[in-house]
Amino acid sequence: MSSLIERFRAMNSQAKAVTVVGIVVVVLAVVLGVSAAMGGGGDEATTTTVGETTTTLVPPPAPLTGVPVDDPAILERAAVGVKIGNNVEARPQSGLDSADIVYEEEVEGRVTRFLAVFHSEAPDLVGPIRSVRLMDPFIFNPFDGLFVFSGGDQVGNRRARLQELGINFLREEELANAGARTLDPNHGNGVRPNILFADVQRLWEVSANQEAPPQMFSYLDEGEAFQGEPANSVTVPVGSGGFNP
Repeated sequence: MSSLIERFRAMNSQAKAVTVVGIVVVVLAVVLGVSAAMGGGGDEATTTTVGETTTTLVPPPAPLTGVPVDDPAILERAAVGVKIGNNVEARPQSGLDSADIVYEEEVEGRVTRFLAVFHSEAPDLVGPIRSVRLMDPFIFNPFDGLFVFSGGDQVGNRRARLQELGINFLREEELANAGARTLDPNHGNGVRPNILFADVQRLWEVSANQEAPPQMFSYLDEGEAFQGEPANSVTVPVGSGGFNP
């Protein structure tokens, strides 16, 4: 049987022309059919644009400040409370500006000390660390965290109060055993406890099995205005001597 090409060559000129026209018509019909199936043809093509929905996730707030934190793991760690001196030899203190909450207490000799609570931020070092007072267990108890001080729990009922409230605490000797103690002989007068500091990151490792602190205050929602009169400062006299923190 001769091939299609040989049969085409054997045709006369008129037959060849008719055949070529027929092939062109068939090809055009196929092309137009495919175009119609794809929405082509004489109609203009339509473009559908699907709008994108953008969702902005607001980081969760820290329970002790109400300020959003970028790392959710921070919210899972325990609060760490550290007793910090405020006598002349203790200054300048380290880490107070990183604390979420700072309590100032009047102690003997018209001297104050701080109980600084750390949770959302971590300073390199905190201190100098001073001794516990009877009021401290009651102040720190709601945080349900780790309380750090240099000693003094053997005086009066201080240790009994810590134990009754179930507060997990570390003194200087436990700080050393945990690898969280730093002694700076060049600080203050160079005498312990004014040279005693702690590594807060290491303290969080020690308190890894403890729960995060509860929310302590009510916070405004974003864009919500505080209702009240503005003030630049607050003075709170404490004690019979009119001590002003």
